Amino acid sequence: MLVQELIRGVNPLAKTTVLSVLILLLSGIIILGLAAYKEFSQNRRLNDEQNRHLAKLEEQITRTNQQVAELTQSSQAINAGLSLPTKLWSAYSGGVCLISGTYVFIDPDSGRPLRLPKRKDGSLLRSEEQTQLTPEGDGEIAEVDYEGTGFYVGDGYILTNQHIVVEPWKHDLWLKILENFVNGKPRLIRLQAFFPGQSRSYPLKFKLASSQDDLAVCTLNLKEVRKEIPILPLDQSADVLIVGQAVTMMGYPSGADRLIALLPEKEAQRLRERYGESGLALIGQLAQRDLVKPLTSQGHIMDLHPNQIIYDGITGEGESGAPIFGPSGRVIGIHFGYFSQNRISNMAVPISRGLALLQRAGWRPVE
Repeated sequence: MLVQELIRGVNPLAKTTVLSVLILLLSGIIILGLAAYKEFSQNRRLNDEQNRHLAKLEEQITRTNQQVAELTQSSQAINAGLSLPTKLWSAYSGGVCLISGTYVFIDPDSGRPLRLPKRKDGSLLRSEEQTQLTPEGDGEIAEVDYEGTGFYVGDGYILTNQHIVVEPWKHDLWLKILENFVNGKPRLIRLQAFFPGQSRSYPLKFKLASSQDDLAVCTLNLKEVRKEIPILPLDQSADVLIVGQAVTMMGYPSGADRLIALLPEKEAQRLRERYGESGLALIGQLAQRDLVKPLTSQGHIMDLHPNQIIYDGITGEGESGAPIFGPSGRVIGIHFGYFSQNRISNMAVPISRGLALLQRAGWRPVE
């Protein structure tokens, strides 16, 4: 009752003034609240935009880091690919041998070797003069020398091509020249291996040849094999090869002709006059001068088949039987020829087929 009496006693003007003040206060509070809310919303939007911008920056930084890592990895792979041939030559060239072979012609009637006839002045008539060879007389036995490549796989075993150590005359162009004046059956009489850094040669003994591939296994006398001759590693997972991968080959293109060309002209001429253009004696002299070393060349796999690896690269006569190294630094194949219409298209037998032949021959990998 007292409050009501007090309210009645208040001047209406005062009431209006108080009410107006209250309304103004409430309006101010509402306006301030709305302004604060608006500012809060704007700040929140700005924070969200900043967060989104930061997220994009972080994503870009992540992609950039990935690209840098990929470029670094690619650069390392390129550098590794460029340096691989050098590393391979340093580690394994000593296990790649120059194979020197010799065959003669046996007279079918007498079983004696055919000989080079002599002129009246006592000098020998060479086979290129196209004089009929006979088993008669005291002239030199007509010998045909040739060269190829092989490589050491340990346990006294050498892997090479069949056409190097089994009937090499079937692939010898020189024999086609001799056919017109040689009436005899060819017979292989000598097979030697020369390794880099070795002044002596090692007799090779034929062990086994493939009936499907141009592959053959020969053996050395294991007791004579020096420890410094490296064993070439064979890639037993070569099924992961793909077209485009880089390959490295080591072999002896042009055989003794290339090696003797390393000597001064006068010395080379003197050796040819004394030991002939090729053969065991000449290569022996080159070995004593430490000139028997394989050449290294590079290429890329062009095509793959179960029984062949097709690759590009520059090759030459004498490289048959050369090891082909893959990106793993292990042997993936054995070179055996090239396409006659395209000398940079070469053929190699996959090492998996060489491994099978080696195992059949009794080879066991060195632990």
